[in-house]
Amino acid sequence: MAQEALQGAQILGLQTEALEFKGPDGLQAILTKTVRAQGLMVVTDPVISDQRTTVARLAVAQRMAAIGMFAEEAQAGMLASFGESYF
Repeated sequence: MAQEALQGAQILGLQTEALEFKGPDGLQAILTKTVRAQGLMVVTDPVISDQRTTVARLAVAQRMAAIGMFAEEAQAGMLASFGESYF
């Protein structure tokens, strides 16, 4: 999923950066590092799923539009989701 999104962004002429972190403590460090970013696409894994409200809150604090894979991420405060709900 992430690779396809990066390829699509490149076709559209958008500058992208894939960011990875280890565990919940790395979320704030990653999101504050992206201070110049205008948007955030979240590819969900178990850590992100448990921290979706934190991701949404930090994205809002950085004035960054965030989208997630599932409806629950939009319900947690992200701008939108691009997938279906499994819950």
